Amino acid sequence: MKGVYEGFPDVIHKVAFFSYKIPTRNLQKMLILLFYRMNMAKESLNMPFPSSRNLEVVFEIGIADGLEFIFLDDKEKDRWLKFIEKETFRTLDFLCIIRYYVPRKRRKVPLKFDYYMLRFIFKSGTMEVAVHHERGTRRLTTRDLIMMINEQIDSELKKERKPPLGLESLDVL
Repeated sequence: MKGVYEGFPDVIHKVAFFSYKIPTRNLQKMLILLFYRMNMAKESLNMPFPSSRNLEVVFEIGIADGLEFIFLDDKEKDRWLKFIEKETFRTLDFLCIIRYYVPRKRRKVPLKFDYYMLRFIFKSGTMEVAVHHERGTRRLTTRDLIMMINEQIDSELKKERKPPLGLESLDVL
C-alpha cells in the first residue's frame, strides 16, 4: 500500500500531536520536499552533542511502499508529489537512517548509525507523529528528531506566511 509500511512496529518510543491550519495536501507535500532535501544535502549537518565534539550527521530517508522503503531521490520525490496532488493520505511512513561521522584529518570515521521509523497520521487539522527507534545509539533522541522535523516544517510555513504547527503534546508511550 502506498505510503504505509506493512511491518510497522507496535512499540512506539515517542509520539507527538500537532495541529495545523493549512490543507493536508500542502503539509504532505512539505514533508516529501523536506525529507528529499535532507537526503540530497551535499554537506552533512554539523550538530553539537553533549560529548563536546561535533559530529557530522547525514540523513537517508525513504518512504514506505508495502513491505519496503524507497529512498526519496528526484524520481521518487516527483512521483510522490503527483500522488499527493491526486489524493491525500491518511498515513505516511518513513524510514530515517541517521549516519554519524567523527571528522579526522584524512577521513571521516563512521560511528554506529541510528535507524528510526516514522509514522505520520493525518486527521482533520491534526497530525500525529509516532517514532520507533529500530536500532542504534540514539545520539539524536526521538524527541530531538521530532522537534527538528517540527522546526523544519515551521521554517517552510514561515516562508509561505502561514501559521506554524501547534505542538499539542509530546509523550512517551
